Amino acid sequence: MLEFSGFIYQLKWLSLYSPGELAFVGVIIVVVILVTMILAGPYMYEYARVRWEERAILQKKEILGNLVLMKDIQSELDKEIEDLMLTSLMKKEI
Repeated sequence: MLEFSGFIYQLKWLSLYSPGELAFVGVIIVVVILVTMILAGPYMYEYARVRWEERAILQKKEILGNLVLMKDIQSELDKEIEDLMLTSLMKKEI
């Protein structure tokens, strides 16, 4: 064993795997990741697309609700203005 500044090097650990074996394991891991992405990709895309559409629908519903509320407020204001105009005309006639 060689000892250098507190870290122990064991030469047998350095030669456990050859670079060819490590490359083979790396290629297998990359292939598994790629196959998983190819198989799961369409499902993930579809899930994301459905979520985007649901979010868009909720935003449109919120906007529509706000527009209906604004229309109600406008109707109320129109009625109040009409009532005020009628009362002012009635006062002028009297």
